[in-house]
Amino acid sequence: MNNEEEKTLRIKKRKRKEKLMFFACIFFMCLSIVLMIVYFVTKDRSRIETVNEKSTERVYGVIMDGDTSVSRHAGLQDSYINYEMISDEGQTKILALYKDAAVGIIGPVTTLDHYFLNIIQEHAAIAVSYGMNSYTEAIIRNNKYENINGKVYSQAFMQDREVSSHNIYTSTPRMTKAAAEKNYDKKSTSWEVFKYSQTEVDLSKI
Repeated sequence: MNNEEEKTLRIKKRKRKEKLMFFACIFFMCLSIVLMIVYFVTKDRSRIETVNEKSTERVYGVIMDGDTSVSRHAGLQDSYINYEMISDEGQTKILALYKDAAVGIIGPVTTLDHYFLNIIQEHAAIAVSYGMNSYTEAIIRNNKYENINGKVYSQAFMQDREVSSHNIYTSTPRMTKAAAEKNYDKKSTSWEVFKYSQTEVDLSKI
């Protein structure tokens, strides 16, 4: 075999190797995309399945600050439903309800306003906040609503010292521990307020 034939053979081998590398890259890219899709679909399904009507785990209703200009929300995506309302100060607050979920960081937690109490009671939830005004406190005291107030029970909360305000957070393990120390019921069968009829309802007869 002369030098010209050897050179041609080397070029062919190199091109064959380059083609194999190209197809291998395409294969692994497609595989990565498929695995990512499977991961996110499975993740969403597992979250949906963790909240079911047969579960008796207690619900926690956490009051969060709606303003994200200072601190970003944490754990909001792990709640099973959220209510956002305009507070007395003109800013929004979010009531995030947690059940059957292990969430490491939830917040920023803020003060509880009285108009959230009806929703919290509808879900048979324990109210979780960092403070409240005297009017809300009186309603809770007179009705013996179960609550975890960070201004009174600070062990259930943690502080992000990197920011100066809107920096109070909690977690489901911390809330569960606080509820146990307060001797609150761990179980509830009346948490579900949204019940749908499988048959058609004639609204004119209601």
